Amino acid sequence: MRKNLHRRDALKGLGAAAMVGLAGCSGGGDTGDNSSDGGDATPTDGGSDGSGSTDSFQYTVGSNDDVAGSSLTALRFDYPDGSGAVADASVASATLGGEDVSDDLDGTSTSNNGSTMTADFGGAYSIAAEDTVAVELSGVAAPDGSYTVEGVVNPQSGATTFEQSF
Repeated sequence: MRKNLHRRDALKGLGAAAMVGLAGCSGGGDTGDNSSDGGDATPTDGGSDGSGSTDSFQYTVGSNDDVAGSSLTALRFDYPDGSGAVADASVASATLGGEDVSDDLDGTSTSNNGSTMTADFGGAYSIAAEDTVAVELSGVAAPDGSYTVEGVVNPQSGATTFEQSF
């Protein structure tokens, strides 16, 4: 199911080398294990471009995560109830293990009065332990103050959950 195994492995290795090289440069914050299944979640806030803010998510799949070994079929982001944060948001980019998977994005939908966004994928990409799922949402109407977003990889099957605070 992988489109280009050699390219993906090279990109994954390059990404890991870049993260190791920049490990001391981030300037603080806890980037420890925030998942329910052993992976790492790292929040990154892309700021605002005038048409809503950009929230970026990164989650590294752990070897004990239920989604390891399955295909990427969906990502769900649950913002605070009643916030309407993702009513007009869209997926600006999506990668898995350093490989762009946006060509497999079937579409997005919102629910819970715009507080939940689901991005559905066609399942063409396999999730392996140590793969990093990275998604950037643009057009987010960020709730006031700090807030926590629950992310779910493959919510309909396997469901690995992580949280990120902004």
